[in-house]
Amino acid sequence: MQNLEIKKINDDKKASMAAQFAAEATLRRVHAAQKDDDMPPIEAILAPLEAELKLARQEVLLSFSSTLDVIPMRRNR
Repeated sequence: MQNLEIKKINDDKKASMAAQFAAEATLRRVHAAQKDDDMPPIEAILAPLEAELKLARQEVLLSFSSTLDVIPMRRNR
């Protein structure tokens, strides 16, 4: 049971990191193309990405905290 929970946490963390990498790549492209007059305001591009990253981080934290509730704590003796 613990291995499945740990695997889920790791998968969520990987997905969150992939989303962050994609957002950073988008940001680099936006900065590179900022000279273009047809570009929408950077805030219009970044706001949805920031919201998505925030949600992904919250999901990972919720998953992690719920796993901590399931995994019994070991005592050092």
